Amino acid sequence: MREQRAIIIPINVWQDPQGDIVLNTSERECMVFFGCWDEQGDPANYLGKISFKNCWASKYTHSQFLPYKIYGDKAHSYILKIENSTWLRDLIDEKRGLYPGDIHIGLSWNKKEYIHFVVQG
Repeated sequence: MREQRAIIIPINVWQDPQGDIVLNTSERECMVFFGCWDEQGDPANYLGKISFKNCWASKYTHSQFLPYKIYGDKAHSYILKIENSTWLRDLIDEKRGLYPGDIHIGLSWNKKEYIHFVVQG
């Protein structure tokens, strides 16, 4: 099995590293809201929001440790793009069993290519 790799994608706000996130998921979109810090490292008076279109699945996991090897330049705040995701592979295998005619080459379902992202809180 290939290693799950996490690629750093910097975001342009400073996410509060001790704060919680709010996950709002619908059939077509997933939104993640989080508190931010200002340039001095104090709580800012705004929230950050990241939106994902064509969201197939989402989950909240409470864990201190991520099972991925992280690659890329460190940043104040970032999301992770997971390569070789076992979670995504398991979801595709489940769909393949339920709807064998709808699964296509690669990590796709319903003729869409899906990507696993992680937003830490």
